Amino acid sequence: MDGRDITFADPVDYLYMTDEEFFNQIHPFGDEFVRRMTGRFQRRELFVRCLEISRRTVRKKSWEESFGRKMLLDLSDKPALLDGAERTIHGALPDEVKRKCDRGEVLLSVPKRPNLKTDFARVQTSPKAQIETIEKFFPVEQWTDAYAHNKWRSYVYAPNEYASAVRDAAAEVLRTKFNIDVDLAISNETCHQD
Repeated sequence: MDGRDITFADPVDYLYMTDEEFFNQIHPFGDEFVRRMTGRFQRRELFVRCLEISRRTVRKKSWEESFGRKMLLDLSDKPALLDGAERTIHGALPDEVKRKCDRGEVLLSVPKRPNLKTDFARVQTSPKAQIETIEKFFPVEQWTDAYAHNKWRSYVYAPNEYASAVRDAAAEVLRTKFNIDVDLAISNETCHQD
């Protein structure tokens, strides 16, 4: 672009290309999957949330008593296991959908638990008072635990045309592999699925 060789090997290379240059290339690049994804981006056909995994959507007993929730949280630190979970969900799709839906179109998003660094958070209540750590005034560890239990959410994403099938496959994999029982009616509501 503009006389510059751009290989996309370095993330900075993306800064040298505009949407117009990227999407209006004479010779498309990449394999069939990359070309299909580029077409999706061009048409703004983004993946949709098809399943929510949270305190609100997981049945109470499953959420509070399941070791599976910890196993799911652990996926955020283990990309190979996260990829394996996505492959398992893709493998659970009906054959007719699996033939059309690429493995890379089934995405499980598992955010990490919040981690507040309090090393530099200090409080001084008056000019003559000692400078103390924030933990003396605010229960940081209990807050992060409460947040992780009550507000943490994970999602499964897929192209809109496969969303129902991916939702059903993901719910079954979560139930059988992680002992997490998602209430599909509530998940459908939060993800705006039919």
